[in-house]
Amino acid sequence: MSPAASLSTVASLSLAICQFIAFPAHAFLLRSSTHRRQHRTAAGGLIMSSAANGQTPWRPPLIVGSKSKTRRQILTEMGFDLHLESADIDEKQVGDRASCPSELVLEVAKAKAQALLDKLANTESPYRILLTGDQVVVWKGRIREKPHDGAEAREFIEGYGRSPCQTVGSCVLTDLHTRTQVSGVDTATIHIKPIPDDIIQKLIDEGDILHCAGGLMIEHPLVEPYIERIDGAFDSVLGLSKALVDSLLIDLRQKIDTHASSA
Repeated sequence: MSPAASLSTVASLSLAICQFIAFPAHAFLLRSSTHRRQHRTAAGGLIMSSAANGQTPWRPPLIVGSKSKTRRQILTEMGFDLHLESADIDEKQVGDRASCPSELVLEVAKAKAQALLDKLANTESPYRILLTGDQVVVWKGRIREKPHDGAEAREFIEGYGRSPCQTVGSCVLTDLHTRTQVSGVDTATIHIKPIPDDIIQKLIDEGDILHCAGGLMIEHPLVEPYIERIDGAFDSVLGLSKALVDSLLIDLRQKIDTHASSA
């Protein structure tokens, strides 16, 4: 999502019950359960966020393989010490844009992780855990990435006023020492009222929407008045689900402990 994200706007949005969205078995299933977020791991096990199960959240120093200022802002708010690295891959060459969106964002995030594992292979660092991610917008079953130009951005935004869109975002955590990896996907559905042409033109003229997946900037002051509701988490729409990160950290820590005890 946009680097101009303002997470404080979440209080002003009316969040509806999460709709059920089916993904392949290796992906996560997002569901609502008495205000607790549950995620199904790639291995099929069910884990809940730290806030849900009473555990103290694990906050190891993170290497973040992302250029997204919004993802970095979310992680900083969660209390992580961050070291930034760039994967420098051509994302357009990874995955099949006609495939399931959850598969695509996982594949791209894992490609970023592999590129950084190769880059960091011979370096010494106090940072042990690598986080990578990716996000796309889906509208009427079609994957939308960053618009190529203003005309495509207008087409995208006008479409959101006719039918809801979804954000599909992945998170991959990799332990640099053992190469243990966990991954998952979180989704949200955004219902948007038709946005007037003059507002769309202002957004295009500013240019920021050209750098956002699907040309979607729900946090923009010009767009906020037209948001009817979000089914899902606001931070997930912005690019990274906090609940998903905590769930994956629990899973990764368990796997690291298991590896250490068997060594």
